Amino acid sequence: MGSSGINAEYMGSSGINAEYMGSSGINAEYMGQRKQYIAEKNEKEKEMKETGRDPTKPELYQTAIYAGNKRRKSSKGAYGWSVFNQNTLYNAYEKRCAKLGTGAAKKPTELANANSLEHGGVAPVPADAVEGMVAELKERKESRKNFKRRRPYYEDQDVTYINKRNEVFNKKVARAYDKYTSEIRANMERGTAL
Repeated sequence: MGSSGINAEYMGSSGINAEYMGSSGINAEYMGQRKQYIAEKNEKEKEMKETGRDPTKPELYQTAIYAGNKRRKSSKGAYGWSVFNQNTLYNAYEKRCAKLGTGAAKKPTELANANSLEHGGVAPVPADAVEGMVAELKERKESRKNFKRRRPYYEDQDVTYINKRNEVFNKKVARAYDKYTSEIRANMERGTAL
């Protein structure tokens, strides 16, 4: 028996996950939103059946403006600091786990009980599971390589660089020496430099 009064041997991993999800406040808001969404969806399906419309194709009965707004809203991903909030990170983890799939689960009789000292024993891992994990890690590495912060581009700004590296260097030089060289640059642009 654990501190929560639930037998871990009896519960299995799905029970532990359910206990964790229920006791922590991480996904309480998300679960409330999900229940509300399902209730609204069921209500719309019921209404469509009553009016004689096909509930399997609700998009056929939407206005073009509503469908366009819906598409625009759904295309927005996490942006700025919301990329790193707990809910977004958890959703990304769940998505990766779903894509990876589950391995061969142990039988409930093979699980270690609470009094056993056996913990983390070595079990044979199928080769296809290892290959799937390696492929997922490579995919994550590639996606991290492509993740860059979007920086604004100002068209009216003078071009004083020949490539991206030179642009960064020129900005650093400008921050350090602009207060000393602004008069000289102005004279050169006017053509009155000595």
